[in-house]
Amino acid sequence: MKRVFCPKCDEMILLSDEKIREAILNADGRLDVICDACGHQLRMRLNARRRNANGEDAAGEPVAQLKVVENAFGFVQEFTLYEGTVGIGRRNRDSGVDLAIITSDPSMDRHHCLIKAERKKNGEVALWLADDKSRVGTFLSGRLLTEGEWVLLQEGDVITLGATSLIIAPAHKS
Repeated sequence: MKRVFCPKCDEMILLSDEKIREAILNADGRLDVICDACGHQLRMRLNARRRNANGEDAAGEPVAQLKVVENAFGFVQEFTLYEGTVGIGRRNRDSGVDLAIITSDPSMDRHHCLIKAERKKNGEVALWLADDKSRVGTFLSGRLLTEGEWVLLQEGDVITLGATSLIIAPAHKS
């Protein structure tokens, strides 16, 4: 099950795994969905491949998973991390972050933290975390990061953004 948001009314639309599979298997990968709230028709193109901002195939293998822990403000969510730097924050229609967490947590900023994934010469991946000038700060295993500080992440580390916790997990192998 995937969630998308209507660009007209910003209501959540649930897409079943079957419908997504069907669209990916189509020759053109198109999927037409109508928003139940406002009647707006969304036309999407789904691909099994990841694309960058220019629409080109993105290179690289997944390096880690970021798992959002369910709490009173939100549900379990998983995000795949790739090489490069991503901004993480609370989902808002205008937030513009790379990984937008769907939550009603008022203490999580729209632009809360950054995670940078770098591949070393020996092939290992290093994950780094920094606060993105959030109001309440970013915590790694209960320790508040200072302004401008980048810390090395390990598998199993717990990142706290407001009242929301995230866990670093190994990448799913395809």
